[in-house]
Amino acid sequence: MAEKRLFGGIAIEKGYLTLEQLRHALAVQRERRERGEGHVLIGCLLVELGYLTREQVIDILAEHDRQHGALHGEGTAEMWRGAEGLADR
Repeated sequence: MAEKRLFGGIAIEKGYLTLEQLRHALAVQRERRERGEGHVLIGCLLVELGYLTREQVIDILAEHDRQHGALHGEGTAEMWRGAEGLADR
């Protein structure tokens, strides 16, 4: 069975993201959480920072769903396809 990878690893493997961009986003995510702003999903943050497009996030999540299995009958990629409010960068 193939190794299951996390969101950031898939994004880097697909060439959508560099390791430095991922590290920066993870640092921003941690800083916001430490300031009490709550947890921001890494895909949302990467779109906000302009590192990924919404379509790239959907592609990464589709791969993640294939590796990890969809939750509750609907994969996260499908949920993102229907989500509003995330503009392409």
